Parts: sequence; C-alpha cells; structure tokens
Amino acid sequence: ALKRRFNTEFNAALNEPPTAAAAVSLASTAASHHVAGVTYHGQKTHEKKVLAYLTRAQKVTFSEEQLENVCTSLLGLKALRLLRDYAHLGQRKFPKDPFFPYIEAESYISEGSDRCPMYQVSSLLDKARQLVEALPREHRHWELQEPIEHRLTLVSAFSPFGPMGGIFGSMLEQLLQGEFDEEDR
Repeated sequence: ALKRRFNTEFNAALNEPPTAAAAVSLASTAASHHVAGVTYHGQKTHEKKVLAYLTRAQKVTFSEEQLENVCTSLLGLKALRLLRDYAHLGQRKFPKDPFFPYIEAESYISEGSDRCPMYQVSSLLDKARQLVEALPREHRHWELQEPIEHRLTLVSAFSPFGPMGGIFGSMLEQLLQGEFDEEDR
C-alpha cells in the first residue's frame, strides 16, 4: 500500500507541467542513485519517466546554474543524447559560458576512445578554453581550465593527427600550411 501511494504521487508529479526547479531536483536525485549504485525495484521505469520529464522540460526557462546542474546529472545518468540537447540549449542561451561546450565534449569522451569523435571534441574543448580565458580570474568557471587542458592533451594523444599521429599528422600539418606542391597532391 505504501509503495503504491508513493508511486501514485511520483507519477502525478511527473504528469504536471515541467518546471526548471523540478527538473533539476529529479535529475539530481536520479543521478545520485545511479552514481551511488543504489538499486531498487522499478528503478529503470522511474529513470525512463524522469528522462521523459526532462525531455519535456527543455521548453521551460532555466537559469544558467540550473541548466549546468541538469547537464551534470544527465552525465551521471549516462543519458548522453539528452545531455547534448541540454548542452546545445545552454550554448544558445548562455554563449559565454564555457561549461556547456565542455560538458558536451565530456559526453563524447564518456563513450570511450573508439566511439569518440576526436575532431568534434577537440573543437568543443578549444571553444571552452577560449571562453574560460575570456572570463575574469575570480569567475567560478576558472576551475574548468585545468580539466579542459587535461582533456585536450588526452584527445590530441589519441587523435590520428595529434602528436602521436605520425606521418598522417605531419602530412596534414604540411597540407594545412600549404607546403605541398601541386604535383604532390
């Protein structure tokens, strides 16, 4: 009876029109359970309902911090497609915030090196780095500078055109610098 009551209340809350505050709370709670390894009967169903709610919630007005919190929670839930949707929303609404290109890059990196689009990730991280560098030093996002640099180093190491890219990297570099003659092409 108690379980049925909580499930009824949970479902009723999810059927209400979405709000930013509820989206942040739901995403955070679901991610906390997921990351901590908490399991319970019906968890998969609850997570699906939370993700459906978050999909609908993209239309509501979020503050910058609320959007960042939802993105962080979605990364914890490994809901990568929805995370990218929210990261794009954040990049449109808050174009000077380095967190959104950074978290989008993290979403690709979390898929592993064999599925990670290195060029796209590198571009996102470069954008995030430029945005961090444009901020005053006391801004809360200066803490992103070190992880961004670390990720850029890792991405370049695994890129076929990075420092370990051998002949392909040097050929691409020469091509981009215009060092090949017409007959070499």
